[in-house]
Amino acid sequence: MGIKLKDQVDPVKKVITFDDLRGQKIGIDTYNYLYGALYATKGPGGQPLQFNNRVTSHVSFFFHKTMQMLELGIKPVYIFDGEKHFLKFETMAERREAREAMKERAEQARKDGDLDLYYKLSTETQSVEAYMIDDLKELFTTFGVPWVQAKSEGEAQSAYMCAKGDLYGTASQDYDSLLFGSKVFLRNIYRGEKMHIRGKEIKLDKERIFLSDVLENIGITREQLIDVAILAGTDFNQGIEHIGVKTALKHIKKYDNIEGVIDNLTNVRECITLSFANQVREIFLHPRVEPDYSLRFKMPEFDKLSHLLVTKFGFAQNQVQSKLFSLHKNLEARRVTVARL
Repeated sequence: MGIKLKDQVDPVKKVITFDDLRGQKIGIDTYNYLYGALYATKGPGGQPLQFNNRVTSHVSFFFHKTMQMLELGIKPVYIFDGEKHFLKFETMAERREAREAMKERAEQARKDGDLDLYYKLSTETQSVEAYMIDDLKELFTTFGVPWVQAKSEGEAQSAYMCAKGDLYGTASQDYDSLLFGSKVFLRNIYRGEKMHIRGKEIKLDKERIFLSDVLENIGITREQLIDVAILAGTDFNQGIEHIGVKTALKHIKKYDNIEGVIDNLTNVRECITLSFANQVREIFLHPRVEPDYSLRFKMPEFDKLSHLLVTKFGFAQNQVQSKLFSLHKNLEARRVTVARL
């Protein structure tokens, strides 16, 4: 899930509402929210939604979120991860192992007759399947909403599009968006207003973080922030034992960059080479991106969208038609208003 920069971000983050994003094109880190969709969108028994023996939680989640964005006048641009960098394979393997361990716990809970725990753990072990990506691309295309297939990390693609002025900001939960250079980073945009953690209800504010504010607050450059992340650990390297973000920040401020840290601290020099650090730097500073993309929004194909949701994904026809009718009225009213200006 990338580096944890909460302590460095909290002093400068701004709590916002959807009104602050009206008219803006927002890059949605689709994979990041897809895992949350599989966990959060459940049927009455606590299991993922299914139709014809295939999970449809992802479709339900993104259908309702896309509806919400369009009705509010916000323009979502969905960005899909591409090929993973080989340095991320270890992190991905660790996550697979964690899911397998969770599956074993879920199966034991089922054998013990603890169905509540079984359903909870089973939902948390859901993995993203190829058909889910195809489902979403078909959904967004029929919605008339653009999507972009990145060459590598979705956050990197979004940051690139932000730098070109084609997007306002990146919506994700991962602070890596700042490392990749997103000028505006938006959190909790595709989350509910509350969540429960260990039995406690936590309020989730929608947050806007400006990269320039973060760097000014902690007194370093983006390049130095990347060096901090390398010392503390990223999705692409393990980091140095006993060095967290605060300690890494102290070292970078003292020695200016990772070269200086390696030269002066034996424990760091024994764990990481400058050559390897430069490989990780390159991932954040010069990622592979797709320069050829279209951000054209179209009116939804309402009949086709309704048919798709009902016949392929098992949505209730009356509910779909009601929601799409409301969206159609909303978009038509906005189009007429703009035409009069």
